[in-house]
Amino acid sequence: MPGRTRFLVIAGAALALAGILGAFLIGRSARADELQIPDRLGKLILVETQSGAAAAAEIQRLHGSAFPLASAAVARYGPAGEASLWVAGTVSEDEAAALLEAMHLAIETADSPFTAQEPQVIAGVTVYPLRGMGQEHMYFQSGRLVLWLAADAGVAETARLAVVEAYR
Repeated sequence: MPGRTRFLVIAGAALALAGILGAFLIGRSARADELQIPDRLGKLILVETQSGAAAAAEIQRLHGSAFPLASAAVARYGPAGEASLWVAGTVSEDEAAALLEAMHLAIETADSPFTAQEPQVIAGVTVYPLRGMGQEHMYFQSGRLVLWLAADAGVAETARLAVVEAYR
């Protein structure tokens, strides 16, 4: 199995297990209106959004497997798609923490297209920066949400700060 495929399968399986367990134990869902997408990331203007089933399908496609999400949103910023934000809503903070841990594990142990950087604290929030696929990335947990930002190098720092401020 090619490295990238193995990474996606491992990450997807871990996320699916965490989602099923969380849904079984908690039995409640995050509301879709909790996913308020910022209109701007610094100078970048929101140009496209998806939510609900369409956003969940995109997030699941990126992981190569289906797993339960209580809510989901995807946002694109800038006229040339300089930044993208994926927001996965879970049924509990514990489930979000399990998803975050599964992402750490998959990135560290699989043949990932991402190179992990040292965790950073931005405005009191611990974020996990990465590089790869021609962009700078970060992911972090905020309550029942797990967020992933991908941004071009020239706008990454400003976008990072804006996302953390919006979701902390």
